[in-house]
Amino acid sequence: RLQQLNNGRKIPPIGWKCEQCDLTENLWLNLTDGAILCGRKFFDGTGGNNHAAEHYYKKKYPLAVKL
Repeated sequence: RLQQLNNGRKIPPIGWKCEQCDLTENLWLNLTDGAILCGRKFFDGTGGNNHAAEHYYKKKYPLAVKL
C-alpha cells in the first residue's frame, strides 16, 4: 500500500523547478514526499544534476514520475 506523507507540500500546476538547483527541465516528482528534483545528465552533457537520484539514495523513496 502506497502512503503519501502528509507534509503540507502543495504541488503547483505550472512553474516547476528543481528544489536544489532551479533547473526547469528534466524534472522528476517523488510521489512519496512531493519533492521536485532534476534527473541525470544526458550523454551530451545536458539534462540535470542528478538531484532526483541523490534524493532516492538518501531517503529510499523509489516512486517518481517524470514531469
